[in-house]
Amino acid sequence: MKGVNMYTMLSSALLLSHGIIAAPTTTTTGLIARQPRQTGLNLGSKVTSIELDNIEITRTQPFTGLHVWDTSGGTGYDFRVAFCEVDSESIVNDAGNYDWSWMDKKIEAIADLGRHAIIRIRWNAPSGVHLPSKYPRVFHDYKGETVASPDWQNTELRTFVKEFVTKFAARYDTDLRVLYVQVGFGHYGEFHMAGCDFQGDEQSRAFPPKDFALEYLDHAQAVFKNTPLGVSIDSGNADAPDYGYLAHENRKDFGLFDDTFMSNIDTPAMNAKAWEQLNYEDNARQNVMGGAFGYDEPSIEARYLDVSRTDPDSGEPYNFDTAARRYWITYMSVSGVWDNLNQDDINRDSAMLGYKFYVTAYGLGGGYTQVIVQNTGTAPIYFSTPLKVSHGSEFVTVGDLQGIYPGEEKLYTHEGELDKAATFEAGCEKCFADHPIDIGIMM
Repeated sequence: MKGVNMYTMLSSALLLSHGIIAAPTTTTTGLIARQPRQTGLNLGSKVTSIELDNIEITRTQPFTGLHVWDTSGGTGYDFRVAFCEVDSESIVNDAGNYDWSWMDKKIEAIADLGRHAIIRIRWNAPSGVHLPSKYPRVFHDYKGETVASPDWQNTELRTFVKEFVTKFAARYDTDLRVLYVQVGFGHYGEFHMAGCDFQGDEQSRAFPPKDFALEYLDHAQAVFKNTPLGVSIDSGNADAPDYGYLAHENRKDFGLFDDTFMSNIDTPAMNAKAWEQLNYEDNARQNVMGGAFGYDEPSIEARYLDVSRTDPDSGEPYNFDTAARRYWITYMSVSGVWDNLNQDDINRDSAMLGYKFYVTAYGLGGGYTQVIVQNTGTAPIYFSTPLKVSHGSEFVTVGDLQGIYPGEEKLYTHEGELDKAATFEAGCEKCFADHPIDIGIMM
């Protein structure tokens, strides 16, 4: 798995400007969903259990939470990630010259707000093609109007998109402010051409064939050596001939972005079918799950906030909290919705998403230290994250928090007795200095 420990350092000026790579501090700020303890301190009489004061985590953790577009979202919103799209026409001209200033400024503005960027590389949208003008177009109907899409039968275009992704990775793959990158084809890079009415060979030209789509995904995986990648899916219409399922069939090396999360609020089995088709249970152990709420109902506020909703098939609760835990959601877009909802509700649900680490037992004795940590969140952390325990004026690494899945716990044994009144930190070279990973205590 691609981890933070593989990232190379940015220039000192960049690190200082955003306060990245400072020693994290434990804060007394998460939402507790504790599971029964599964293990105990296991060195018998050698280790004496020590009770520590509880510390609750209530704020959104780095790399997780609800997110908005770019720099939207005002003061008081606890957004830790931001979503943006990149069009090659904003960076490359017809002569093939690259100017990265547009992308640099966008990433910089997002980081200035203490957020990490989730970037989607796209080539077209219903509004038109977002490529240098020299590449050919195919014209077809979209909801009664004639629109243009890239002509994917053109070999020069295929070569260009692979070149662009290669150069993009060369520039941003080691940028600590860039969290995830999404790749794909179709409208907004979402592996669909919804709303189009194709005639003749228009469809085979407006969307690349499966062999090239897979070739492109393989190429992206090869050039992004550090940044986790994702693709967009559409769980709102699992029975449709969706290009997403075709293009990453049986692929488990990409995270998933569900563009219609909970859209079938009254028939959640439809959404479940789509997720199951993509083997999300295996995928989520290695790759990030996220998405955006479906906008097919005007009463989105009710769908989003109503904690009393139930699954009509099972009778079990079915709301955002239960859905996020079922599908191991790390991040979710509320763009277009956030400013119509209560700020406290937004921040509460943002803090619910992603990993949440609590120390549930601590013991010393016989020359050993033992710590039990439980993940009470909705997802694991996908980067190497050292767990550190205080020892005098220093902190000692006792293990890695990566690999503790939601509702599970892990026992760490360290040779050597550390502080009796211990404090805990999580190593995080990708974090901003003023927002480290919190380690809670719940005993």
